[in-house]
Amino acid sequence: MRLVPITFVAQMPAYVRGVINLRGVVVPVADLRVRLGLPETNRLEDGCIVVARIEGRDGRSRGLGLVVDTVEEVAQVAQDDVVEPPEFGAAVSTDHILGMARIRDRVTTLLDLDHLFALE
Repeated sequence: MRLVPITFVAQMPAYVRGVINLRGVVVPVADLRVRLGLPETNRLEDGCIVVARIEGRDGRSRGLGLVVDTVEEVAQVAQDDVVEPPEFGAAVSTDHILGMARIRDRVTTLLDLDHLFALE
């Protein structure tokens, strides 16, 4: 969805932008760029909110909005096209990566949103 006004909520982690009203449901919104430790950007003309369902450690599923720079395409990925992430060495954690998907001539990182936004 296009970027909409996000209501600020006090004392949240830096990556939590606030909440939105999505068809009568209050949904938290996180900035994926900030959560991944990437530099912030003021370029939001292509930005949007991707709404996903994440599962907490308690097994409950919740909606989460993710502010992203842009959406290029929505693709279905066959399990056969997903491989384990490469080894980057012991000092680099890949816990937030589900795998690497081969889509046409590109490799795309599949993020583990449940891990990145663990709901305690």
